[in-house]
Amino acid sequence: MPTRPLRACRQPGCPALVAHGACPQHGGTGLPERPWARPSASSAFRLRGARWRALRLTVLASEVQCYLCGAWAHDDDIVDHVVPLAAGGTDDRDNLRRCCRTCHARKTAHEAARARTTATR
Repeated sequence: MPTRPLRACRQPGCPALVAHGACPQHGGTGLPERPWARPSASSAFRLRGARWRALRLTVLASEVQCYLCGAWAHDDDIVDHVVPLAAGGTDDRDNLRRCCRTCHARKTAHEAARARTTATR
């Protein structure tokens, strides 16, 4: 796959050639910025891998009903964050509840709509 031609550093008079922005000497990396690759503030607090799977199984085993509608447990239930991670929630056991797929989809849609309205203000 062809690459983009190198460009001059953003700093006037600098002879360095970079793929994007400024050279490292002038505070840049010389590489294109990838905001999707940067970890978010809450991602540092999220659990991954075996620890998350163990915590998820603990929540599903200890709760037998959806915390929103009270429906009895199903095999495809989800472990939901009561306070979303994006809103400052954590993976603490106190913030996790069993949730049926219908309620989870409704709650997620509501949170996304609320985020869109607050972002446009």
